Amino acid sequence: MQASEDWLIGCSSAEEEVARLLSCLGINQRLEDLGLQLLCRTSPEGVLDVYAATEATVRTVLGLPKGLRSSATSIGVHIARLRRGRLTPLLGLCSLLTRYRLRPRQGCVVVKARGEKLFLYGRDVLSESIATYRPMPRGRCRHYPVLVVNELMEPLGWGRPRRGRDSIYIENILDAGWYLRSGV
Repeated sequence: MQASEDWLIGCSSAEEEVARLLSCLGINQRLEDLGLQLLCRTSPEGVLDVYAATEATVRTVLGLPKGLRSSATSIGVHIARLRRGRLTPLLGLCSLLTRYRLRPRQGCVVVKARGEKLFLYGRDVLSESIATYRPMPRGRCRHYPVLVVNELMEPLGWGRPRRGRDSIYIENILDAGWYLRSGV
C-alpha cells in the first residue's frame, strides 16, 4: 500500500454489498448492529479492501493525523474485497460469523467430516461429502459464493456451487487451511 492512501469510513458500496451478502445468507443482522463499522482502503489497482472494526477503534484511527493514519496497513478484521463492483468475502468474515454466533439459514453447505478435511486441504467438495446444501436465493444473491461449514456449523471458508455430470459439487474458493499452506 502506498503512503498516500488513507482509510475511509462510510464506504457505502461496500456496506451495501456486505449487508446484501449477510441477507442472502439469511442472517438478519448487519455488522453495524453488532457495534462494528466498516473501514475501506483503495489499492492502486482499484481494489477496495473492506475491514470491520469496533466503533472505538474507528474513532481512534480517524483521530490520528492523516500521515500517521495512512501508514497503518491493517485495522480490525479484513472481511472482504470489492473489485469492479463484485464482493469477494474473505476468511475474516467467517471469523466474525463465528465470534457473533451468526448462523446462516441459506447460502451454505454443510460438509461431512471427510469433506471438511479435504476442503481444508484446498480441495473441492464432492457430492458424497455434502451433508446439507441450502443454495443462495435467486436473483442478486446468485453471484455470491456459498459459506462452507462443518457439521458443528463452524465456518470453513467459501465455495462456489458447480454442476458435474449428474451431481453438484462445491468448488473451493478460499478455506481456513490456506493460512497453513501459505506460510503466513
